[in-house]
Amino acid sequence: MAIVEMSKMSLVAHNSERGKLLRALIKTGCVETVKTLELEDTVYRAENERREQADSKLLKISFALSFLKEMVNEVKRTDKKVSINLKKENELINLEGYEDTAKEEYELFNTINALEGINSSLVDLKSRRQRLFAQKEQIEVYAPLELKFSDIKDTANTVMLAGTLPPQKAEQFEIDRSQDALIKIYAGDKLSLAVVICHKEQAEAIRSALATADFVKCPFTFDMTPAQKLAELDGELQGTESQRTVLVKQALEYLKYVRDFKILYDFYYLEQKKIDVISQCSSSKKAFVLEAWIPTDRKKEIEETIRQKSEYAEAVFRAPYENEVPPTLTRNNAFGDTASDVTNMFGTPSHKEIDPNFFVAVFFFIIFGFMFSDAGYGIILAVSCFAYYFIKKPVKKSGRMILLFGLGGVSTVIWGAIFGGWFGMTFPKEPLINPLDSTGSLIMFGMALGIGALQMATGFAINGINKIRSKQVLDGIFGQFSWVAIFAGLGLVAAGMLSGIKGINTAGVIIALTGAAMLIVSGAIGKKNPIKMVGGALGKVYGSINVISDLLSYSRLFGLGLTTGVIGFVVNQFATVIVGFFPVSISFLGWIMAVPVLLIGHLFNFGINLLGVYVHNSRLQYIEFFGRFYEGTGHIFTPLGSQTKYTYLDN
Repeated sequence: MAIVEMSKMSLVAHNSERGKLLRALIKTGCVETVKTLELEDTVYRAENERREQADSKLLKISFALSFLKEMVNEVKRTDKKVSINLKKENELINLEGYEDTAKEEYELFNTINALEGINSSLVDLKSRRQRLFAQKEQIEVYAPLELKFSDIKDTANTVMLAGTLPPQKAEQFEIDRSQDALIKIYAGDKLSLAVVICHKEQAEAIRSALATADFVKCPFTFDMTPAQKLAELDGELQGTESQRTVLVKQALEYLKYVRDFKILYDFYYLEQKKIDVISQCSSSKKAFVLEAWIPTDRKKEIEETIRQKSEYAEAVFRAPYENEVPPTLTRNNAFGDTASDVTNMFGTPSHKEIDPNFFVAVFFFIIFGFMFSDAGYGIILAVSCFAYYFIKKPVKKSGRMILLFGLGGVSTVIWGAIFGGWFGMTFPKEPLINPLDSTGSLIMFGMALGIGALQMATGFAINGINKIRSKQVLDGIFGQFSWVAIFAGLGLVAAGMLSGIKGINTAGVIIALTGAAMLIVSGAIGKKNPIKMVGGALGKVYGSINVISDLLSYSRLFGLGLTTGVIGFVVNQFATVIVGFFPVSISFLGWIMAVPVLLIGHLFNFGINLLGVYVHNSRLQYIEFFGRFYEGTGHIFTPLGSQTKYTYLDN
């Protein structure tokens, strides 16, 4: 439960040793580089050509992975066995493993070229299909025509016209010109087909009338009927679909390279990071300067690593200057570490703050089970999370959130047993605390506020310690620990009332009043003007309203704790009613119908309340707890090599 002390390293070495030194620093897994100050007679080397090459290769690999995913999604509807995993590989790969894969990049990039060829062919097929569909749509209006398109032509004395008209205008044209020509109209929804045969002497008048009616002449001259042409187009479309199926199958044959693509991607991603480091180093013609943050307790290890890799490199280490903000590395036990992701979602602690992870883990554990409150659900959650964790064995702390929920399940079992909640049923009939009766609900509400008071008091205490460490001793003692005394006193008063021991009650009153006096005094500290002293004291008293309001926010523990049990109880009642509809002799039919209701109802209750518990639990940590002492203005320690997309570097 601590923030690791950091040191600033400055490394000077010959340019020829830059590559092997960077490689060695990556392998240590504890060096976060920063941009060095520009020194006299030095420059920052951009390494543009290497950067462009790395960028180009990353783009090609990204294309291959996204294209394979697209192909898998296309066939997944019919073949559930085909799949692709583009998540991070749950394994540790050492630097040599990345380099070995990079040695095979010629074959891998040839594979990517083949995928690009398949993609190009698929694009061509798609364009062809679109053209065929467009042509088919144009020809379908001529489907009733039994003549070949090539037969639509003039004779020595007659003119033959075929084309399309809007349906309403087609009818009017036929009425107006039926005496001057032979007209055949094939009605359609959007367009009507018109075939007109007239004497050449009437041709000009007929054409003029057709133009007025928005006539569009048939553009086709195929030596086949429309039906024959449509059949030909359908055959071509079937052919393109068959070709597409073959190409998709060819693409899926390259799924075996996905893992290698992911490793190769991260190899060049690391290359990008190394290029970025080089561009941030002040360099002369022969040497370069690299600066980085390292954990102080790894100093000797890094010195030894540098000495082994370079005889002439020189590294010096120092503590952070007052105006510098080193990255934050927290080090907790296994329990406290489970809360790191929750804390980091709010903000990373700065190097001057107290690491809150252990406290967050403790209160997250307590509050989670109190709100979820059903031991049956807790068993399911704990068993499933721990089983997943121990079977999957997530690497590099990637399973911390799973462990957090698993511990939440354990807490739920404990609180559920206290409240007697087991899948919406009460067991035993008289549990330690029954939230569904008046006395039990009152006790549960008081416990919710008690948990809130304990967490808020902890926040005030941590803030008090922070202020004392920053030499604001009086403010820390009187301004922050006053609330610790108030909450402790009120807690003793409550304990005295429940136990009937007057001595505890009296002690609680004295401690609470002492805390209140400390709070009033804190408002006057640092003020010389008596009026300002009184105003400050009254301001502290008025500000206590906000603290009480924040304490009442913990009533949500009571609300969510009741909700889980009540919804579970209602689901069970529905099932009981369904079973009751059937006579005893065929009650099994009722159970057959009730089981789906139970499964769906409890699954819904489990899911919706699990989400609510996580959200409200996090809210209490962020607002009510962190609001007392925590700023989270730091940034996470990010060693060189720790940021990879598809794999985990073993360092």
